[in-house]
Amino acid sequence: MTMRVAWLAVAVALGGCGGVETRLDSASGGDAARDQAMAVFLERTVTDRVDAPNGDHTDWKYIDILDRGRLKIEVSFDSPEKLKGGEVEFTDEFGSRLDRQLVMGGQSNYIFTREIEKVPTKFFIRVFTQEGRTVYTVGSEMAYLPPENPDPPPQPTVAVPKQVEDPTPPKRNRRARTRTRPKPPVTKPPPPPPEPDPGPSGPTFASGRVIRVIPAEDDQSVTLTIRLGTADPVDKSTPATAYKGGSRLGRVRILKVSGRTITGQLDLPPGKVTGAIEVRFDLR
Repeated sequence: MTMRVAWLAVAVALGGCGGVETRLDSASGGDAARDQAMAVFLERTVTDRVDAPNGDHTDWKYIDILDRGRLKIEVSFDSPEKLKGGEVEFTDEFGSRLDRQLVMGGQSNYIFTREIEKVPTKFFIRVFTQEGRTVYTVGSEMAYLPPENPDPPPQPTVAVPKQVEDPTPPKRNRRARTRTRPKPPVTKPPPPPPEPDPGPSGPTFASGRVIRVIPAEDDQSVTLTIRLGTADPVDKSTPATAYKGGSRLGRVRILKVSGRTITGQLDLPPGKVTGAIEVRFDLR
């Protein structure tokens, strides 16, 4: 009888404790870890959510930067008042913290800025909450610096006035006549043989670096913004190929040419187009 009473007491005690508490990040997915962070692209926003009651406490995002300038990243929460123990952390490519802001109930937007001098580089954003759930968006933009060696402005053309010859012939001095001895004939050396034609001059290839990557809606291709190193004759028909670390990624179809800025399309998923990308143009 005593044993039955003891088991009943244990059952009542367990029943009064409520449901089992959800383990931290038990359902956060792959982006709960920094090495599996999701990509964020310049001039675009990414929407996600944290949901602590269902085990989604932590999200990591990253962004690749290929050019110098002033970077701005903004994280906006739909319902910051529903979070408890929420925070947003900004780190460098090695995971070292650069800034950290606590999520307050009356504040929806959290902004991080950074002056970029060393490129290429990468930054990370960590969104965390201890309790509560809400939808949030991450957006970024870049104020680019002018090129280090801009093309010099064209020199003004100065008009040279033409020299008008005097139509009046010079007068002859008939008084002074001096006989001159004829000069001996001068033997000219034979002209040198013509040099062989070296063929067309100029470079056969041009190179540019990718400063912006925009994924397509189906995430199966990307649009590239390419900055040429020199003002080479590139048009829509010029063959172009993308490389990463010396390895070939694929052919680039040129969509638009505006001076030294080229817009092209590469048929690869955005996850494979990260880091420093080079595009080579065949000018032959």
